Amino acid sequence: MFPYIHEGGLQMVSKGSFVRITYVGRIKETGELFDTTDAEIAKKEGVFNPKMKYGPVMIVVGEGKLVRGLDEVLAEMKAGDERALDIPPEKAFGPRSADLMRLVPLQEFKKQGFLPQQGMPITMNGLRGRVLSVSGGRVRVDFNHPLAGKALAYTVRIEEQVEDKQRQAQGLCDFYAMDAKVTLAGTGAEVFHEQELSPRTKKQLTDELKRHVGVADVKFVQPEKPKEAQATEKAA
Repeated sequence: MFPYIHEGGLQMVSKGSFVRITYVGRIKETGELFDTTDAEIAKKEGVFNPKMKYGPVMIVVGEGKLVRGLDEVLAEMKAGDERALDIPPEKAFGPRSADLMRLVPLQEFKKQGFLPQQGMPITMNGLRGRVLSVSGGRVRVDFNHPLAGKALAYTVRIEEQVEDKQRQAQGLCDFYAMDAKVTLAGTGAEVFHEQELSPRTKKQLTDELKRHVGVADVKFVQPEKPKEAQATEKAA
């Protein structure tokens, strides 16, 4: 069992429950902060990102939106519970794999019009990686996750369990498109979004709204931009 920092007294959550959580994630060996929902902690430790949205996040328990070790322990908690836990690599971002260390001909990068440099993040064939070295016409790239092979230490708290369907739908919407708003009407849902959403994002959000919230149909609505804005974009 993982130690409780604080134990609530409400109903236990289960797989499929919607919960709002706060957490602090660190690399166990060094104590380095790599993720948190707390803006003040992020500022204090020099990792605050003004483009990120801080505060409690809504997730569906057991749906794989968190590292497995954290997702599993949520199903043993109740709203108001807070726990500290260590997560081994196999339940976090996995072990490091030698198969994900690749040597890529420098010419492949030149064909795409840029020269790789040590430490540069890149994406190739859908894989994200980091350039380790450039030497002798070859580029050594590490496609392992940056936290692969590392044990993690989390403190997590379930702030509340969310039962309201409208809030559940908006929580799913926030996960995929932070600027979008969803409205439930009858058995359908309308998603209003300013920014363009990819077909993949629309499909994922549609599938989850149907599966978790129980809507039958999902309609995406993107308001037309004013003619002045369209003209400005074309001129640019």
